Amino acid sequence: MCIGAVNFFLSVVLKIPSFIATIGTSFIIQGIAKSLTGEHTIFSDYRWPRNYTALGQGRLFGIVPYAVIVLVVVSIIIYIFTERTRWGKYLYLVGSNQKACDYLGINSAVQKLRGFLLCSAFAALAGIIRTSMLNLIEAQVGADTLMNSVTVIMLGATFIKHGVYNVPGS
Repeated sequence: MCIGAVNFFLSVVLKIPSFIATIGTSFIIQGIAKSLTGEHTIFSDYRWPRNYTALGQGRLFGIVPYAVIVLVVVSIIIYIFTERTRWGKYLYLVGSNQKACDYLGINSAVQKLRGFLLCSAFAALAGIIRTSMLNLIEAQVGADTLMNSVTVIMLGATFIKHGVYNVPGS
């Protein structure tokens, strides 16, 4: 969530467009990860908790992967948050028209901070599940998913709520 706070600072305080700020910090973090791992892959060994690898590789009743269960639970929580709560509606409003929010008395900076913190928390969860699935840590894990993620989100805006990024569409 510290990374989300940094992205918030870059975007809101320094007025760097959010997309550029987050892409830039992702490259910086990737460089830090390369430095920490020495650009080597760190494979699972006996010191890693069994529950860690079970999260990405385990199955409920031997059928449903735990990662799918996490996806469904998180999706439901985010759907309820964005569609049924005031904060969720504010996030949509700030994303669609920040100036109007300011006129309405909605503190767009606070809403953006919440958005950045939530996104970074879920990105961390996704990273944990991904490394658990692969049973390794590597500086490049996840680097190839950027275009896939952007595509899914863009396509998500064509379903359910046309022109609006939304959880069920994605």
